[in-house]
Amino acid sequence: MTHRKTSAVLALAMIACLSGAPANAIALASPLADAPRTPQQAVKRLGQPSVREPLPGGGQRLRWVSVDASALSILRLTTLEYDASGRLTSSDSRRLMSPLASGKGV
Repeated sequence: MTHRKTSAVLALAMIACLSGAPANAIALASPLADAPRTPQQAVKRLGQPSVREPLPGGGQRLRWVSVDASALSILRLTTLEYDASGRLTSSDSRRLMSPLASGKGV
């Protein structure tokens, strides 16, 4: 997959996920059993998030989007939410089929 197509797929995935629109196909949606307990641990383990969103009450939502190396048509979206004190309140990991894999193109 070319860099341009990969960038387009990631952009579409971010738009779909951030807008709340359903993805083409969701193969897995589950809490992370070993989610980092603090935002600092999350950044250390997962790198800088693709998106940081403030939450009501001073918390924050961190999201990472990555391409599954074993199947380039699969995107992984990891979402972690922390309260104002930095305590993990929610975690989610989803595998999304990219628009290129569905044959719909970009």
